[in-house]
Amino acid sequence: MKKLSVLILLLLIIGFTSCDNSDGYVAEVGTGTLYKFIEKGDGKVQGPDEVMLVQMENVIGDSVLMRTMTENGLAMTSDQGPPIITSILKMVAEGDSVHIKMSAVDYSMATRTPMVLLDDTTEMVVMKIRITKVMNQEEYLAKMETEDRMLVKNQSMADQTIIENYIAENNLDAQRTEEGLYYVIDKKGKGRKPVQGESVSVNYVVRLMDGTFIDSSDAALSKENGKFSPGRTYGPYKFALGTRAVIRGWDLGIALISKGTKAKLLVPSELGYGQAVRSGSGIPANAVLVFEVELVEIGE
Repeated sequence: MKKLSVLILLLLIIGFTSCDNSDGYVAEVGTGTLYKFIEKGDGKVQGPDEVMLVQMENVIGDSVLMRTMTENGLAMTSDQGPPIITSILKMVAEGDSVHIKMSAVDYSMATRTPMVLLDDTTEMVVMKIRITKVMNQEEYLAKMETEDRMLVKNQSMADQTIIENYIAENNLDAQRTEEGLYYVIDKKGKGRKPVQGESVSVNYVVRLMDGTFIDSSDAALSKENGKFSPGRTYGPYKFALGTRAVIRGWDLGIALISKGTKAKLLVPSELGYGQAVRSGSGIPANAVLVFEVELVEIGE
């Protein structure tokens, strides 16, 4: 009788861990999370002080909710996140591909995705995960630092080519600073140049390299280009030079011109807004910008 009871218990456990296997999914014992391995690699499981590089695509029906966009993917640890996900991550190794299935409600709670963003909350969400690499944290940080430097270098070279082509096409007499800023003096003023820390006031117009109007301190010009903001106070932009109150391209460029000077600043992305996308501004990531500036006041 005792042996029969043990056998029944084992059968119940096997049945529980194998539920919903009509499509190959099984339930993890601790959390009941449904998962199935698509591919088993031969790499190592994440250990202490290590991270996993993960490629991920989350779908509901035919809709993609989230997809990693970079070569490295996400850096994760097996204890990072809610148990419904980490219970499965603890089982995977480098080279594995696994799918995790959950209800829309569970997905919303696990990822903090608002339910309104899910097309059909009656469908199940599938998280498609592939472990591309397991490495220690120091190795990972060194890898990211090296790749970041390479990205900056490549973007800098691309920006330089864009600016130099623009200069040639528009027959501009431009000068280049050692930092990579290009500037053109359109009208030389008679005043002095500002020094670091001084207050300066600057009229400006900013455009993308293709001429797309972005912003201006001039109200009439903003209206003309459909960018006027009624609640805004227009006029020269005032800031303290060299205090990082503005993009670096401005700190460098305004320091080069004297009061009354009108100039163009051709600002590479590294000296502008970099990889950031400025929501609502019209400035995309890695944008090279053309500023038409006039230094109207110093120290007032």
